[in-house]
Amino acid sequence: MANREDLNKSVESFILNKSYDYVYSISDLIFLRKYDKCEDSDLNEAVVFKKVWEMASKMKEDVAAEDRFNGDVLVTHGGSGKALTSAPEGASFHVMNNDYFCHEITKALTSGRQKDNYVRYDFGTIAEYFYIGNTKGMPSYDLVITHPPAQCRFAEFDFDEVMSQHGEKDARSYYAVRSFAFVREGGTLMVIVPRKEYLQTHERIVELLFHIEGATFDFDVPQNVGKDYILKYTRV
Repeated sequence: MANREDLNKSVESFILNKSYDYVYSISDLIFLRKYDKCEDSDLNEAVVFKKVWEMASKMKEDVAAEDRFNGDVLVTHGGSGKALTSAPEGASFHVMNNDYFCHEITKALTSGRQKDNYVRYDFGTIAEYFYIGNTKGMPSYDLVITHPPAQCRFAEFDFDEVMSQHGEKDARSYYAVRSFAFVREGGTLMVIVPRKEYLQTHERIVELLFHIEGATFDFDVPQNVGKDYILKYTRV
């Protein structure tokens, strides 16, 4: 049986060597799901993202009786697409990935949703939106889901020197605060963070949001999902 490193390399080689117009088979998709280097690989889809969508169901755009979420959703770290594969019908998605292999895996595993919903896949990072400081034309969303990593390799792209430095030392709160900039009025940001870090991360997020946004948000009691917490901020 191949070890984990060899298996990941096999998946990467498969992605790199497939033809441009290659059509994935069911067995291919099962193979891609075995890749464990994406940011959501350690998140239990049936627990963490089930709770995310339960919390989202309380938002005004949801039609709970039809198991739908009729809103625009940004996923800042698509990982392997668990936020999408667990989502109810109705949502339109914009998915970012700054890892090429996870970008390709997310597209492969979730592109079937494009039959009924709009899905846009970007290979890049949220920090790039703040590269030149022109944020007037930024898109906005009803729901933004972020699972920020412990390290931010792209904070130097941010035009704001203070935020750039903050991203280098505290990636989780940096991504959360920059993600909140995409939340429209009445919309919500959900931040998935390790349980042991949630309190300090929340305190830094609130401090930065007050500094940048002022008192324009409400905070809900964090939801415990095992090893992680979901922090929820709503723009008022």
